[in-house]
Amino acid sequence: MTPLNAFVEVLARIAASREVFLTEAELDQWPARAVLAMKAQHLIAKAAPAISAICPGCEENCAMPVETVPVRSAPPALFVVCDKRSDINRVAIPAGQLAQWQASMVGVGKFIAENLAMRWQGTTVMSGDVLEIGIVKAARKSQMLCLRSTRGLVLVAGTSELPLIDIVAFADGRYLVDSELVDQLVNNSTTSDARYTPSNARREAGKLNTKARIESWRKEYRRRKKRHPDRSDRWCAIQISKMDIGEGRSSETIRKNMK
Repeated sequence: MTPLNAFVEVLARIAASREVFLTEAELDQWPARAVLAMKAQHLIAKAAPAISAICPGCEENCAMPVETVPVRSAPPALFVVCDKRSDINRVAIPAGQLAQWQASMVGVGKFIAENLAMRWQGTTVMSGDVLEIGIVKAARKSQMLCLRSTRGLVLVAGTSELPLIDIVAFADGRYLVDSELVDQLVNNSTTSDARYTPSNARREAGKLNTKARIESWRKEYRRRKKRHPDRSDRWCAIQISKMDIGEGRSSETIRKNMK
């Protein structure tokens, strides 16, 4: 197995379940360079010990829950209790057998963002099947780059898509993403999502909305002070925050802008 083949195997498992766990025993079978790179680039992260293990007590290789008994001045005793045979009871389990590492769709997304020097967004949509990585700036346009987990891990930009395994490589002890192919992916997209395209018009509209919101707070503040001159500004701000015009803003934010 080559380092790239090991990564492709991890990607295939993530595409199937979005999150996978790898045992130390399995990683020991992979090229050391691949495992070192995955750990260094956070493609796999240390996870909590497994709560079940393959019992080594006989040839059946049953998966059993692990029992833990504290031992004074020593690591806890780990074992499984065989309920299949009368001649086997407790079977000790080495702690190393329970060590495991986690790989996930989010971890792959962060890896892509770091490789392409993108600002990580990390928003999942469509019941988690699509992960928005961030805005990628290509030669001719900018577009939201997404990672989709249906039918393998696929990079998506607008109407363009490309299997992730086609643009990853291993060189100099690191996993890489081909930035030129990502650039082509974005430039070849025939449509773009207006939600991710900067617009002066939208910015100006946002400013006007903010101005109108603050003006409504000020009008309501003046009205309440006229009716309740003995009430504090803090009380007025709290009352406004409970109204529709508060739009979910905190009373402190309203207090700072209502006069």
